[in-house]
Amino acid sequence: MTAPHEWKHSVADVYASKYGAVAQDFLALVVTPSLDALERRWDALLTGDNKIRAAFESLDHAELINKTSSAFCLSIQSLWERYFRRYLLTCPNALAVEGVTREKLEKAHWGEKPKELGGLFRKIRGLDLESFDSYSTLNKLQLLANVCRHGDGPSARELHDIHPSLWPEWTDTPELRAIGAVPPSVDLIKISRELLTQFVNAIDVFWMDMECRALESFGIGEFHIERQIANLREARIPKLLTFKPESAQG
Repeated sequence: MTAPHEWKHSVADVYASKYGAVAQDFLALVVTPSLDALERRWDALLTGDNKIRAAFESLDHAELINKTSSAFCLSIQSLWERYFRRYLLTCPNALAVEGVTREKLEKAHWGEKPKELGGLFRKIRGLDLESFDSYSTLNKLQLLANVCRHGDGPSARELHDIHPSLWPEWTDTPELRAIGAVPPSVDLIKISRELLTQFVNAIDVFWMDMECRALESFGIGEFHIERQIANLREARIPKLLTFKPESAQG
């Protein structure tokens, strides 16, 4: 049988409904306080009396901020992929779908091909990841995290081709771009607090959308179910607009 099994709300969906909240807690309780502390230290360096010492230490501190943001990007991506993979593994009858095995679900890489995570998701749930509003941001998260993990190389070149704005100093400085055709170093990538927030919100919106799909499996006509779906759709809007502002149009 090649078609996905009929989607019915299950324990996998119950657990998955909490995955977005986990990512939000990580942002609020770990990422934000850490970056706040680093920025306070930055301000102290800039306003201190010892200007010579500040000139040297500020360079090291700027690098520390960038490295910390890179580490948080990796952590957020790990949370996303781990829970996404867990969801697929716990979907009822997932391993009964033709072409789906535990080994494939455990080892598959990110992507839309049949043997990749997106392809397996399509087989199990009958949905294309690309159809989700959060897909482009989640794909950006995967590409960026891969570059944070491996450094310069093919992945960095691909990322630069798709998202050159991650290198603001290079993009905004013609003199730097004129140096040569080689893409800029990954050390010049700027991972802002706003970008990390967008990644977390994209994860949250994805799981909200998945919960709506699961609740819809109960059918139309149940007031409390329809109200829950309406509440989810309303709650997702401000989060969606942080990474897909064009959704506010029309």
